[in-house]
Amino acid sequence: MRIGIYSNNYLPIISGLTTSIENFRIGLAAKGHRVFVFAPHFPGYCDKNPDVFRYPSFNFRYRVDYPIAINILGWRTRKIADNLKLDIVHSQHPNILGAEAQRTARRNNIPIIFTYHTFYEYYVHYIPLVPRSLVTYFARTQPIDYANKCDAVVAPSESLRKILIQRGLKVPCWVIPSGVDIDKFQKADGKEIREKLKLKAGEVLLMSLCRISSEKNIILLLDAVELILHRNESVRFLLVGGGHQEDEVRQKIKKSSVANRIEFLGAVPMDEVPKYYKAADLFIYASLTETQGMVVTEAMSAGLPIVAVGAGGIYEAVHSGKNGYLTENDAVKLSRKTLELIEDEGKRRAFSRESLKISQNFSIEKTSSKMICLYEKVIKDYGQNRRKY
Repeated sequence: MRIGIYSNNYLPIISGLTTSIENFRIGLAAKGHRVFVFAPHFPGYCDKNPDVFRYPSFNFRYRVDYPIAINILGWRTRKIADNLKLDIVHSQHPNILGAEAQRTARRNNIPIIFTYHTFYEYYVHYIPLVPRSLVTYFARTQPIDYANKCDAVVAPSESLRKILIQRGLKVPCWVIPSGVDIDKFQKADGKEIREKLKLKAGEVLLMSLCRISSEKNIILLLDAVELILHRNESVRFLLVGGGHQEDEVRQKIKKSSVANRIEFLGAVPMDEVPKYYKAADLFIYASLTETQGMVVTEAMSAGLPIVAVGAGGIYEAVHSGKNGYLTENDAVKLSRKTLELIEDEGKRRAFSRESLKISQNFSIEKTSSKMICLYEKVIKDYGQNRRKY
């Protein structure tokens, strides 16, 4: 098959969405399919992959620094897409290049599917000037309207699928999580990182990796970590990630009485991330907005037990009492369950083994095979009932 993926975010941006696209691209290519990616031009970045095509863009600099595609100027890229003889279009967003994806499908009379990656209403603080209530309403309703104009929808978790149906989704919806390159995380070596952090014998390294922003519940996470470090002096905490709350987080850490046992590294290159997971003993997470939580499945692939706030797609990765614990959205409860694992090495080892076992469900090979089945079914059904635009 010849597959066209349209996304508002792509390399070199570091995000779960970028990782999802790349892992599916790799998995699909390994099975003999050709994937073409359409994304905004990123100033100063040169694609090594000749099957990536960029739309003219401008930089959006409000809390994030992302390029935004200018569809109206993308006639050259549009012409390329029309000459590729695509079999199917796969949209990653309900707007901007998502709209372009639907137009490509219509012009070429081919099917389109849409992966619903995000609870968009939790990200309205990135939109300046427009009244919050108006943006929130649009963020809840527009993606469903968009999805119902596609031939099928992918939800990364069963919990999200149920929510989409409750919100009015009418087209078929398949549950296909984003894949993880399990070997990369299992074979990584964290020794260098532990030496760099000057960890002493017997010290436990607690870790979290996420975008440093309000939708990730980062302040509650730090409150829980502070309680943990006060309770157990053998624990160190490593925080990795970048985002608009970096300054606020650095100030909070600086004021903490346990600041000397917290390492906040900011963003790190994607190819170095597996080493940081492998250096840790335990992963802690507090986000309430995850449709899947790729960082959690990556941590599991590195063999880490997980303690997380129970929300959204996290329930399908973390089996509480088997490979970790899920808690309420409460810093005290999150800290208590984390301390329980920190202070029980035998349980940590057992949970680690279970994390490795469960992570196999999220392998690139398995998730890509599911995606291929969806593509083939949608293409077949579309051919039998060809939609007229």
